[in-house]
Amino acid sequence: MSGIIGAAGAAQTLSLAAMEEASRQGKRDTDIEHLLLALALSDRPAGSALRACGVSLSAVRRAIRDQEAAELAALGMSVRMPEPGRIVFHETSGYAWTRRAEALLSSAASARSDSEGAGYTERVLTLLLVEPSGRVSDVLARCGTSTAEVRLALAGDTGKIPAASSARARMELDVAGAAGTRGWVSGTSEVFVPAVPADVWALLVDPLRIPEWFPAIGTVSGLAEDKGLEDNESSRRWWALAPTTRPDGKSIRVREQFRRRTVQMIEARAGESVRWRFEFPDAARAGTQDIVCDLREDAGGTRVRLTALWARPQGWCRLVGVLLSGPRRLVIWLNLFQIGGALSRAFR
Repeated sequence: MSGIIGAAGAAQTLSLAAMEEASRQGKRDTDIEHLLLALALSDRPAGSALRACGVSLSAVRRAIRDQEAAELAALGMSVRMPEPGRIVFHETSGYAWTRRAEALLSSAASARSDSEGAGYTERVLTLLLVEPSGRVSDVLARCGTSTAEVRLALAGDTGKIPAASSARARMELDVAGAAGTRGWVSGTSEVFVPAVPADVWALLVDPLRIPEWFPAIGTVSGLAEDKGLEDNESSRRWWALAPTTRPDGKSIRVREQFRRRTVQMIEARAGESVRWRFEFPDAARAGTQDIVCDLREDAGGTRVRLTALWARPQGWCRLVGVLLSGPRRLVIWLNLFQIGGALSRAFR
């Protein structure tokens, strides 16, 4: 992943999560507390540091509600805070940053970044810890920690990712081998999911629930029965249809040859890894796409490593595929970004 894409990805992921959390509260103005909520969901060192201090998504949500109630009480107002609803950001519009949140993000973006965008979320958290209103400090106190403790955790090794287990390492070698043999374009990303591994695993291995985490699929129906598609335990495939409407109700135009695809579970290791394959039976040149999900337990939830592999065309089309490998990598990154966001939302 290039430095530009890495930095853009860090900023986009943080912004999206913050505005999603604002929409859950029925708000259009996205403020610094929503940034703190987004950081509690981050797979980067800033998120690890917060969760190591007990600042989980649920803890921050509860602390913000208590803080808002306390602020109203200080003004002599006794108001029962409304219960938050579901995330409606993708169905609505009109979201914007408050001035102080926008200024903070601008300061974080203007600082120097490394080649993978690492450091952006840490700069945002560092600026939140010294934000002059004291609101973040008050919320952290309600979570049972302090700005000083979070700063110490951020300076430590809490953001380092442990080495993969031998089983996961073998699967990564298998994927790399397949990519080298068949000429795949691949990309990886990580996402933190605020749910225990067992719940995340149950979602990822259920073919009928694929639309919950793969936005490119609208529905999954029964087993494929077309001629040439086998139906046995080792190669069972399901039909999947593309979505026809966006979350906001607008129609999606889908070419006829891309309306349906087959879904097949290639490999699964209970509670650890699953690999799905997606193919377009009506578009021979579309190529095969695999999605690999590796799970491991993390403080406050589950860390999922996503790998997307896209087979290049063979024969005379291979030259075209090579020429398009750059744009295709960008498409893969966007694909991973959408999957990671949907996987997180499924448990929020």
